[in-house]
Amino acid sequence: LRAPTDIAFLQYTSGSTGDPKGVIVSHANIRHNVAAIADAFGQTTESLLVCWLPLFHDMGLVGNVLLNVFVGAHCYLLPPARVLQRPFEWLKAISEIHATTSGGPNFIYDLAVKKIRDEELDQLDLSNWQVAYNGAEVVRQDTLDRFAEKFTRCGFRAGAFRPCYGLAENTLLVSVAAGAQSDGVYGRVSCGRPADETRIAIVDPETMLVRETGEIGEIWISSP
Repeated sequence: LRAPTDIAFLQYTSGSTGDPKGVIVSHANIRHNVAAIADAFGQTTESLLVCWLPLFHDMGLVGNVLLNVFVGAHCYLLPPARVLQRPFEWLKAISEIHATTSGGPNFIYDLAVKKIRDEELDQLDLSNWQVAYNGAEVVRQDTLDRFAEKFTRCGFRAGAFRPCYGLAENTLLVSVAAGAQSDGVYGRVSCGRPADETRIAIVDPETMLVRETGEIGEIWISSP
């Protein structure tokens, strides 16, 4: 048997938050983070997931496959290239298996709006989609608005959106919002509250002092 502190795998970051690096992920790190995701997204054995994300990406591996194993749900996997070429395949899979949970980076929602034809909408039933997570890049309010406007006729509810923030250095999830809401100041979509046992500070990198509410700074994170 593996000890909780044993290394499970290494995740390599893209470098979007700093220099690319390998992140050591232990079994305890994984267990804590998938439990936090399950709690934040309300995942149970009754959940049905559709995942098109590459499994070498932390959102695909941790946020779908390992989450699925942890809660004992069912997960339907689609080839990433197929979905990128024809995003209708993604929403069609959600429709056919009555999936409750699926998502991806902001661009996939944009792609669905642009490439799915109006005459294809009658083939989609998205009424069971309860958690439409959006993370891994900037979450854009106009994207969410356009997606909700287009797919409302298919049963999609804007309340299903779960803007979230995460990164390999935290195994995956850092924070998640219960719905999509812009801050009204910087035009940014809120990524909600920290996940279980996660502490976040917004810090001035020059002075190392915590910023005041509403100010921009570096994001410092601590969690199991």
